[in-house]
Amino acid sequence: MISGVIWLTMAAGMAAADTLTTKDSEQPVEGQFEAFRNDRFLFLPQNGKKLQIQRSQVIELRLTPPGRVSVKGRSAKNTADWKLAGYATNQFTFATPRGITTLSAGALTAVEMKLDFRQVTTSQTAPAPANLDIASLIESGKVTIVHFHMPSIMSSLRQGSYAGSLERNSRGKIKVVTITLDSFTNPVAQKYAITSAPQFWFYNPQGELSTKLVDRFTEADMDNAARAAKK
Repeated sequence: MISGVIWLTMAAGMAAADTLTTKDSEQPVEGQFEAFRNDRFLFLPQNGKKLQIQRSQVIELRLTPPGRVSVKGRSAKNTADWKLAGYATNQFTFATPRGITTLSAGALTAVEMKLDFRQVTTSQTAPAPANLDIASLIESGKVTIVHFHMPSIMSSLRQGSYAGSLERNSRGKIKVVTITLDSFTNPVAQKYAITSAPQFWFYNPQGELSTKLVDRFTEADMDNAARAAKK
């Protein structure tokens, strides 16, 4: 569970998402890819009902960033560390530990996201005062990860979920605090010069800022930052 979530309600912010282009749509649809099964793509638009679209009607799918998936089919084995990057011209493209792999859609029975990134369970929810002080959120004796989060940005959802997994697997040594923002004009965002999201700030057990991940926050980056904060 991701602890210490602080919600700030403001105007709508910037957006980034998975995109699905079909033969019936003039523009890519933004939202979240959920699965490919029974020769259909299951896709949840940011605004609207879940889509179930036959493979023959899909031109392109792009995931931003690539997401962990389970892959089932004759040509897919040992896919535990695979990430789906996208789909085009009847081929799924995966990032794997050995590099980029493409598989024919016809050879696969299912491609499914391993996590439901929209579901973020919180153990603490409270309104954020305008004079919020991050120092008051840091827990002595633990690595604290402060996640500046925008729900409309897919990378913030995915990497926020990964930060939560770091907490769950830390045996009580890591705490995640998520500050949810919908714009960069709020006094809290301005106070800490937050002009992009997501951001992940890592504090060591002594309460000192160890690492800021602002422009790049891959799982390897987050692992390294958490490791450095423990020292």
